[in-house]
Amino acid sequence: MSNKSNRASSIFLSLLLGASALAVVAGVVHSPGEAFRASLAGLQMWWQNVFPGLLPPLMLAELLAASGLLHGLATLAEPLTRGLFRLPGTAGWAIAFGWAAGIPAGAKETARLRDNGLIEEEDVDTVLLVSHMPNPFLVVLVIGFGFLQSPALGWAIAAGLWLSAIAAGFVWARVAKPRKPKVPRLPLSQPRALLQRAARAVADARHDDGRPLGKLLADSVTNAVGTLMTVGGLILMSAVVIRLLQLFLPDNDLWLSVPGLYELHLGAYESSRSALFSVRPAEACALLAAALAWSGWSSLLQARAAFGPGKPF
Repeated sequence: MSNKSNRASSIFLSLLLGASALAVVAGVVHSPGEAFRASLAGLQMWWQNVFPGLLPPLMLAELLAASGLLHGLATLAEPLTRGLFRLPGTAGWAIAFGWAAGIPAGAKETARLRDNGLIEEEDVDTVLLVSHMPNPFLVVLVIGFGFLQSPALGWAIAAGLWLSAIAAGFVWARVAKPRKPKVPRLPLSQPRALLQRAARAVADARHDDGRPLGKLLADSVTNAVGTLMTVGGLILMSAVVIRLLQLFLPDNDLWLSVPGLYELHLGAYESSRSALFSVRPAEACALLAAALAWSGWSSLLQARAAFGPGKPF
């Protein structure tokens, strides 16, 4: 029965994806000029804002991971990880890397911890929930400074996202899946022992990596550019899809919610152009933070792909 249900779901998903692709092709054929202008606008936004804003932070995230510093930070956060989210201390690595590198790094590291047996199956959803976060440099630099021309608003939105992730993980661990932690909590009264463990984690991670500085820099550039190329392709394709949808929703208030539901960067860009920011900036930042917390179908699909096929997600 389960095999039949999975087969039916697979067939339905294939038909849905095929129909969606066919609809996009039909829209491009019907309005090639609009599709081209939308793609060009997406390329301009990616090249002028996203690429220069995220390339250095993504490189730094790779270097931090390779140097072992993120492992040390995850070790220092173990008491909070256990106390807040009822997770083993190793889950702090996926959370720390997800917060530092952004989507879909958290899902990728969660899958790695699970495959290595470092977290249990019942902990996966909590780690995914807390670690699925937009890159803080994206929020502060690209959205706050680039789109809104206000780093202060970017920091306010970032703080709201961090607090909401902590609150969501805290509630999920106790309400949706109430259970007692299976691992003993680390006493906070032993900071020296915790610092020693963190230093050991840094040294072990750096030893396990073993790449020289030149190789680290080259790999960080390659990985960061590859990630940004993937993001750029998604932005261009999403810009075309959103423009085609806009043609069917002219002068409709429903249109305001479409970009944020579909793609993170385009949703933030469209929201930042709203007149609400000049009239009621606090409410506008709250709405934009909600859209970023949702992250869009595009980011969820990225996280699903990074998590790996054949696994419950």
